[in-house]
Amino acid sequence: MKPLLIALMVACLVGAIVIVWLLILRKRRGRPSEHPAPVQSYVGPIADLPPFQAPIATTPPAFAPDYFFVGADESVVTSSLSDRQQLAVAQRELIVRTPHSGDEGPRWGVPMQDGRSAVLFDRPVRRSSAERSLRMLINARENIVRELGKTAPLVDLHWPSEILLDFDQGIDGYVCPELPGRFVEDGEIRTLDTLSRRQELESLHLLDRLELVRVLAAWLAALHSSGVIFGKVEARNIAYSVDPIVICPLDFRKARSFGQGAWTNQPGEGMSSFGDDREKFSELARQIIGRAPASSGQQVANNLPTTQLLTELIAPLDRMLRRAAGPPGTMPTMQEWLAALDDQSPNQTRQDRDHRPIDLLI
Repeated sequence: MKPLLIALMVACLVGAIVIVWLLILRKRRGRPSEHPAPVQSYVGPIADLPPFQAPIATTPPAFAPDYFFVGADESVVTSSLSDRQQLAVAQRELIVRTPHSGDEGPRWGVPMQDGRSAVLFDRPVRRSSAERSLRMLINARENIVRELGKTAPLVDLHWPSEILLDFDQGIDGYVCPELPGRFVEDGEIRTLDTLSRRQELESLHLLDRLELVRVLAAWLAALHSSGVIFGKVEARNIAYSVDPIVICPLDFRKARSFGQGAWTNQPGEGMSSFGDDREKFSELARQIIGRAPASSGQQVANNLPTTQLLTELIAPLDRMLRRAAGPPGTMPTMQEWLAALDDQSPNQTRQDRDHRPIDLLI
């Protein structure tokens, strides 16, 4: 009996020890670890974001890149952004809607909450000197308005006023005033190109055409006197209205201050010059005054009206058109064009137009 009792007692003791050990092990497993496994932080291509112990369902700031926030608290992440990145987020929040376009190139007239409009590029401009070049262009506006003088009310500069920054030391576009409704018809911007395509030039009185060329010359003369090259003097880049004649340049992607590269130029891309502006203006003037581009200055001069009303304008205008059709070195400057066209004031032109008929060029 005694050995059996001893064996029973030993078995009970071993069982008790096993039970106690299991209870201790279970308790340790339920206790939080003093050294938890590290949580891997998300490192984006732009900002090294802080780690997060648990995902938080939040909405990224408006127009931020999709990859910029992953399960992040917006207030925490925004505080970690640089001043430039915070400004980029604030600028995007002013844009009323994101434009969706399958076409390459900039989106014009994107509305903003403060009444201005944005020009957004399909891809950022990431040249080291681009921001400095665009800022110099923005700062030139005041001097251009001063150079325009009495013609300033007839030129809606539509000038860039602010740089739209992207999140990585680049430029997404620029901010400019909203395009006035007088330059829009049936949802389409009225440009000198649409004037030609719609065959409306025949119905535009010759004196209005001369006034249109004069205002264009005054605008370019003011730019050149301020050391600014426009770079894209083309019919499709100039909006216009009539009664009175007012123009509005639209595309500033190739504009630059003298001594600075065009801010959208790619490495190795050629730069426009004052001579390029003058040459394009001469072609545009021939189109407006004579409807069809002429192959020679003589052809243009022969097409000019010879009524008594324009006798005083024929000689200087004839010289301008002949020189414009000649070698590049003899091309008139914008100041010379302006001097030839500035004799006829807008008010006098309209009075004479209403009382003295002139045959239109066709």
